[in-house]
Amino acid sequence: MVNLTTLGKSLLHAKDVEIAALREEIEELKGMLRANGIDPNKTATKNLHPALAAFTPIHEEPAIAAALGPLNAAWDAVDAAADAGSGIDAAADALGPVADAALAAYGETIASRTADPTCISGCQAALEAGNNSFEKVYQVVWDYVQGGEGAAWAKFPAAVDALKAAIPDGTPAKPVQRADGTVALYKDAARAKPKFAAVCAGLEKALACVEGVEVMRAEKLKGPGRLLEKVAFSGAPNKVCDLNRGMVMCNDLAAVNEVLGALAKSDGFTVLRVKDRYTSPSPGGWRDALVNLACVGDDAAHVCELQVVHRSMFVARVGLDGHGVYDRVRNSIELLEKLGMLGTEVNEAGAAWSFDMGSERKVAAKPKLSSASRPKSRTRAPSEKKK
Repeated sequence: MVNLTTLGKSLLHAKDVEIAALREEIEELKGMLRANGIDPNKTATKNLHPALAAFTPIHEEPAIAAALGPLNAAWDAVDAAADAGSGIDAAADALGPVADAALAAYGETIASRTADPTCISGCQAALEAGNNSFEKVYQVVWDYVQGGEGAAWAKFPAAVDALKAAIPDGTPAKPVQRADGTVALYKDAARAKPKFAAVCAGLEKALACVEGVEVMRAEKLKGPGRLLEKVAFSGAPNKVCDLNRGMVMCNDLAAVNEVLGALAKSDGFTVLRVKDRYTSPSPGGWRDALVNLACVGDDAAHVCELQVVHRSMFVARVGLDGHGVYDRVRNSIELLEKLGMLGTEVNEAGAAWSFDMGSERKVAAKPKLSSASRPKSRTRAPSEKKK
């Protein structure tokens, strides 16, 4: 018989070793940042640039924070039903009124923020500060990666192009969900969850012989807070494509190329979009390859998300709290777009930000805003704060 005490101690020891290795990587990256004149201790959320510290993310507004408690509880019931494979409709229907109340709170909060006379200047300042904060950190890390992995980086464009070639003809440039409304979207996401889990398991098996690759899948559907925030800004729940999401962690760019190749050859899902954020980073300088897909056998063709991430970028994000800047930059852009204040220069910078803002609004006067600078050149759950 298996000695459960011994087994438990063994698992704890393995986890301790993994945590120690991650901490060692973080400290190594921090040393590299210091060598480039960047103090990593000044990039954490508690030490944000004043313009970022003064900007309150939407989800931290009192009315939203109050709504998130009951909303997350109702959402957990949907997630549990997805795992059980039964009761999905009832749980999603019960979530509907709670979500409607939270969505109303988001709408009122956004309306209040956009009516504030300081909204534009505050968003502009946060956008500029965010551009000058973590982007520097991520750029140092990326320069380090490119400097040591030039040969693999030279092969990356071909790997991306091969994966894009797997997208069926006639597929829209930006995938949307078929679901009509948030409740229907919840139901489709719940039903797609086990299928997406199978896709991740199959991908892990296909990559078993590739060194330095780890397939990670969020064990829970993405929390409803950000979903409703997106809906409040865009009015379109069908644009939310990351309720089921996963990540493939790669130790180096050679492994990234291998993963992209495996995705191109897989028959367990249909590739719908590939966003090359290695070449054109997101707000704050984050880089990865984002793949949207629909699982084979899913009648609703629910769109899921898979990120292919270089470990050095991930370690930098974990160790330096990248989401503290990202949330603020993201909301500042969304608020400006809501006001119709994104002028030509900022919209053109979207190629560098890789940030979907929806259709451009035409307004009489478009102020010039600071925008992102051009870039220089085993299955387990990733940690993610629900909001």
